[in-house]
Amino acid sequence: MATPVGVFCYSSACGEVREPGTTLTGETPMRINTSALPRWTWLLFSALAGTIVAFAILAVREFQENTGKMIGRKTASLALDDQERYWNKGDLDGFMVHYWKSEELLFSSGGDVTKGWQATYDRYQKKYKADGKEMGQLKFTIDDPEAVGPEAVVVRGKWALAKSDGSNPHGLFTLLFRRIDGEWKIVSDHTSAAETK
Repeated sequence: MATPVGVFCYSSACGEVREPGTTLTGETPMRINTSALPRWTWLLFSALAGTIVAFAILAVREFQENTGKMIGRKTASLALDDQERYWNKGDLDGFMVHYWKSEELLFSSGGDVTKGWQATYDRYQKKYKADGKEMGQLKFTIDDPEAVGPEAVVVRGKWALAKSDGSNPHGLFTLLFRRIDGEWKIVSDHTSAAETK
C-alpha cells in the first residue's frame, strides 16, 4: 500500500520524505509529528486557505448583488405597469400604492417640490380628480431600468396622457426606487411636462 507523502513514514526512516507508492518491506508505518514540519509550510497552507475563503465570500456577495439588481429592475418595470393600469381605471389609490408611504417621499414637478406621501396624493387628487378634471389614459414608455446597487433602481422614461378633448399632455420622468422593508417603493419622482405648442 502506498504511503502518502508527508503523512506517514516507516520507523527506520522517520522524518524522511518518500515518493508516493514506495514502501520498505517489513517496516511498520507510524505518524509523523506534524508540528515538526517547517513553519513556512503551515503559513503557506494558512494563506492559501484564507485566499480561498476570501474568493468564496466575494463570489457570494457578487451573486447576491447581481440577483438584487435583477429583481429590482424587474420589480420597477412591473410597478409602472401596475400604475398605468390603475390610472387608466381611475383608481388613484391603487396608483399611489407603489409610492413610499412616508413624509420623506419627494415629488418634483413644474418647479415645485412636494414632500410626503399624503401631500403627493392630494396634489394628484386636486389636479386630476377634482370637479371638471379628467385623468385620461396614461401610457408609460420606459428605458431599461438602471440598478445603482442591490437596494436601488433608477427608471427613466416618457409619460403621455390621452384626454377626451383631444389634448395630449406628455413629458419625461425619473424615478428612484428603493427596497424598504422588503418592498420596492418609489422614494423620489421627478416629472416634467413638455411645453404645449
